[in-house]
Amino acid sequence: MDLITRKNNNLQNQTLLPPGVVPNYVDPPSIGGRIVWSGPLVASLALCFVLMRVYIKVRIIKKWSWGDTFIIIAMILAIGRVVMDVWIVKTAMLGRHNWDIPPSEFAHAGNRGKNGMFIGDMMYFIGILFTKLSILMMYLHVFKVYRWFRWLCYSMMALVICYPITFVFIWAFGCTPVARVWNLVGWEGGGSCIDMVKVGFVAGGINLATDAIIFVMPMPLLAKLQITNARKLGLIAIFATGILSVVICTIIRQVIMVQTYQDYDQNWHNVYTITWLTAEFCVGIMCACMPSLAPIYTRNLLATIVPESVRRYLRPLRSWGSSTNVRYRSSKGNASPTSPTPPRSTASDIELVDKQHPGDIHQTTTIDISSMKSPV
Repeated sequence: MDLITRKNNNLQNQTLLPPGVVPNYVDPPSIGGRIVWSGPLVASLALCFVLMRVYIKVRIIKKWSWGDTFIIIAMILAIGRVVMDVWIVKTAMLGRHNWDIPPSEFAHAGNRGKNGMFIGDMMYFIGILFTKLSILMMYLHVFKVYRWFRWLCYSMMALVICYPITFVFIWAFGCTPVARVWNLVGWEGGGSCIDMVKVGFVAGGINLATDAIIFVMPMPLLAKLQITNARKLGLIAIFATGILSVVICTIIRQVIMVQTYQDYDQNWHNVYTITWLTAEFCVGIMCACMPSLAPIYTRNLLATIVPESVRRYLRPLRSWGSSTNVRYRSSKGNASPTSPTPPRSTASDIELVDKQHPGDIHQTTTIDISSMKSPV
């Protein structure tokens, strides 16, 4: 993550000026604009997912859970991180080359940028904590009948709570004296800091590992569901698509983090790290919301959104279309229309489902009545 820049606290912007490059203090090139537009864009998409989830839970399913509260907290932190990133670009010259920052402003801008990134990273770590808790709460709701799976979810919850908080404290108190954490550039008061680069790599590795575990956890249970292959693939896609996207974003961000550390011009290359970190955060929120959006694909949501006058107009058309699907039978030479005889239900057709929460994800129980006899 971008906290890796905290290792080198006495950089001077002219030290490693590339050969033939002349500093530009008047109109320097900058890629900070990528943060200004990409961050609000992905945050807006995530916010749309959260708002749809809230609408479905409040107006359609009418059942609120802790997972919904957790995802709202994560969304608030994501918005806060995006605001902080844009503020850094506007006030700390993030996105410029190091040598294009005036020497008189280098220490001030450097500390402001590093401290802003530090606060943004804390929002990220606490935010993904609540995002993963939201996903695990959803797992508990769907697969609560499996005791071993419940304990696995509880164990993962303990892990995703402990490791972000641990790393937040390490980064917040990783220097002696602590004031050095907030004044890394140009610090002359002595002391030392732990190797934040190694800490960042360990944190990223644990984050990637937990993403992968959460991605794999429900797959064996989804594969065993007694439903059609099409519905089974659809459920697997809902659970897997978002989390797989988060894993991909995490891998890309880790690769960019290594490249940023190896380059002196970190004020420029940190833009890529921040961009992917924010994308990973917001994609994780969208992933956590996807299973809750199942009612969008049912007519219950359409009935809620479409006005009654429109539905009243469409109802005769639907009745006319169904009235053409009739059978005729002969009785003394006269043909008369009859209603179609519904097919007899088989054992696979009868399921006990929760009708009070349409569209939500529930397990169903199939009852075999093929051997039941009617009373004589």
